Amino acid sequence: WSLIDWECILNLTNVNNKWYLYSACILTDNNENYIVTSNASEKHNNESIKVFNLNGIQIKTFNNSNETTLFVDNYYDDKTNKNYIISCSLGHSKSYDFRSGEVYRIYSEKNKSCSGSAVIKNNENIIKLIDSSADGYIRIYNFHSGEYLSKIKVIDKFLYGLCLWNNNFIFVGCGDKTIKLIDLDNEKVVESLSGHKNSVLTIKKLIHPLYGEYLLSQGLNDDKIKIWINKIDFS
Repeated sequence: WSLIDWECILNLTNVNNKWYLYSACILTDNNENYIVTSNASEKHNNESIKVFNLNGIQIKTFNNSNETTLFVDNYYDDKTNKNYIISCSLGHSKSYDFRSGEVYRIYSEKNKSCSGSAVIKNNENIIKLIDSSADGYIRIYNFHSGEYLSKIKVIDKFLYGLCLWNNNFIFVGCGDKTIKLIDLDNEKVVESLSGHKNSVLTIKKLIHPLYGEYLLSQGLNDDKIKIWINKIDFS
């Protein structure tokens, strides 16, 4: 969709084999733009993460055709000059080398359940991948080595979307209809936002010319997208 006139620029049809399309992202590599789509299949087969150009032509797939992917995003590492695809699925998160299409690392902990979303925290010596899961934990890994580092208990229900906030905090959408704010340095919940009627699936940080930094969220079967801002005196 164009953010200028809200016209549809591209409509990809039949991306998956008559099953859910959970997630998609736009990636720029070598000055070319691509759309990456998640995969899902009723019998967990015959589907894969797909890459399309902006003419709607499929140009690449990634080799994970036997698992359902709930989330995809991309991360560009300026030190290695590489684009990576980040995916979350049943039991683990993964990173792929975008250009080769090969799996780069698998991020998992023993007895870990379904992963819902992931973000990259890259302002330290160790680049970290942080993901959410169905068992109510946020887990933290070394992005490049795949090493499991720690986990933070949030709730006893499914965790969904994640949003890194100024690198020291993270918002997470929760199955108990709330959005939790996590202090990553102290690894604890410091705030809970209520207002959705169902599980909070997606949260994003955006910049508004009047409100400054704000949070956008969408819940399961909610009829509205919500915007959260800091209390500001405009008088």
